[in-house]
Amino acid sequence: MIDPIGAILAVLVFGVVFGHGDHSASWKETGLNLGATLLIGVGFGYVAAKLLVSVLRRHWIPDYLQSVFLLAVGLALFSVSNLLQHESGLLTVTILGIGLADQHHTPVRHIVEFKENLRVILISCLFIVLGGRVGLDEIVAVWKESLLFIAALIFVIRPLSVFISMIGTDLKLPEKVFLALLAPRGIVAAAVSAIFALELAQTAGPFAEEAAKIVPVVFSIIFGTVTFYGLLAAPIARKLGLASPNPQGIIFAGVNDWTIKMGVALQEAGFRILIIDANYSATKNARMAGVPAVTANAISDFVIEEIDLSGIGRMLAVTPNDQVNSLACIGFAHALGRSNVYQLQPIDAEHSGGKYYQRANQKIRSHRI
Repeated sequence: MIDPIGAILAVLVFGVVFGHGDHSASWKETGLNLGATLLIGVGFGYVAAKLLVSVLRRHWIPDYLQSVFLLAVGLALFSVSNLLQHESGLLTVTILGIGLADQHHTPVRHIVEFKENLRVILISCLFIVLGGRVGLDEIVAVWKESLLFIAALIFVIRPLSVFISMIGTDLKLPEKVFLALLAPRGIVAAAVSAIFALELAQTAGPFAEEAAKIVPVVFSIIFGTVTFYGLLAAPIARKLGLASPNPQGIIFAGVNDWTIKMGVALQEAGFRILIIDANYSATKNARMAGVPAVTANAISDFVIEEIDLSGIGRMLAVTPNDQVNSLACIGFAHALGRSNVYQLQPIDAEHSGGKYYQRANQKIRSHRI
């Protein structure tokens, strides 16, 4: 939400500062522009999200065309919104994305994966295009201003904003410190700075002379903040005790006697263990033995998306249903990686409750786990 809000506020501030006529007229015009931007952006985005969800639920679009179709819809909405109200397109597509993500009627994970892959390509190309306008001599000419600005952002502005906004929350001091030391600048700042540099260059007064410094300063900030946070994020997280450098914990999808015994043994060895099963009585037995357990379907979206996986590196599906085990592995492969999910095939699916568990328990005891 910060990206579209920042871009819209920049447009509004620019209109007030460089508006023609008296200040009262500029403020009035700014208020009308803000209202129009919110109305068009939120309205178009919300209605489009509802319509798209309805279309996807009815399967009017083949699965292999859904990602491309939504991309075309997003580009069209962006263009139409900008035609109706200047710089409202970014808000429109943001609301569209929120509306699609915050619904539970149709799956959009394949669209999200397409978006992630597309974003890497487009952002890389956009940085090359925008960076082509900045010469090394321009960056060298503003290195002092850039360093001071970067230092202010990293050590003053970001910590103040984090600690003020976190007042009244349950976050501990190490977590607040980590948030205060993580805020790289990115492509929206680069794109907006390039636009406003051109706009300021056309104005009269001292701002026109300073406009040429905006783009090199912003690109220096992006390079500096990404380098600082990228290199120090992991060491700082480990120093503050917030990172698991090599997560070795295990999720067991399925509860029985031997998984509970294994969970107890692994916990005593210092590993994080979590058991998931849809049977409340089974998870209750695990909790009574001291092993954390969640009563839920191992293949549900709730388990895959909402459960805290910190310290967890592997998943072992051991339910008596081999199909459920396969689906659980497919679901957790996205979060843990395909090489870290395993399934134990029942020896005899028809009698998995007896022979399967008995042989598994014998094997566990023989290895003294």
